[in-house]
Amino acid sequence: MRFTIINFTDPEKIKSLIDNLLTITRKRPAIVNQKESSIPNCDLIILPDEFRSFGGKVFTERVLSSPIIKEVKNHIARGGAVLAINSGAEVLIDAKLVGAKIKRFNRHENATESVAVEIERNVNSPFLKMYKQKEILRLCSYSLRDYFILEPQDSNLINPNLVAFKYQVNKVQIEKLKIDPENTGIAGIVSENGNILCCIPDPTIFNINKEKGNDPKLFFENVVKTLS
Repeated sequence: MRFTIINFTDPEKIKSLIDNLLTITRKRPAIVNQKESSIPNCDLIILPDEFRSFGGKVFTERVLSSPIIKEVKNHIARGGAVLAINSGAEVLIDAKLVGAKIKRFNRHENATESVAVEIERNVNSPFLKMYKQKEILRLCSYSLRDYFILEPQDSNLINPNLVAFKYQVNKVQIEKLKIDPENTGIAGIVSENGNILCCIPDPTIFNINKEKGNDPKLFFENVVKTLS
């Protein structure tokens, strides 16, 4: 299994991601700077959530004009898999590679929160084929109230089959964050061919609350098996 991580800002910001992948795969992922113009042959490219606090849209536009994005597009065109997390997903959205937008609440979180997401359906995706519909996956997030909004594709129709998973929130979270319990929001979406997974929660962060099990680790173990 060959991973490549696109590093947009400070290498220190992806150190935990590198350590986690080393734990799971026993191999060091390739790190490619956004200013580089080539990506090594790989099974999965990861666009991490590392620059949401570095200028929003202005920074995203700068990333979109970087040489490496062309290679990410080439990888996608060849049918390669991409995991894009929060601001990493926003890059693909702004590049028109995924038909969605992110609804943000401008909250500046300092702590990671454990969140539960419910698999919406067993979509044809290498990221989700190991899960059953309505199965609960526990991940970590800085942005529980942020969520995706699908945009119309052909013929002005929205494709609900692109929804990978939604937040499943408890009563405490509903009251604390003033969440509408009838519309908890889309936490993950996939591309038409299922090879791109965009998510708000970060599946690269290991379980921070030491709950039973470790879903982020299991998530990547399953991805490794599927894409290898």
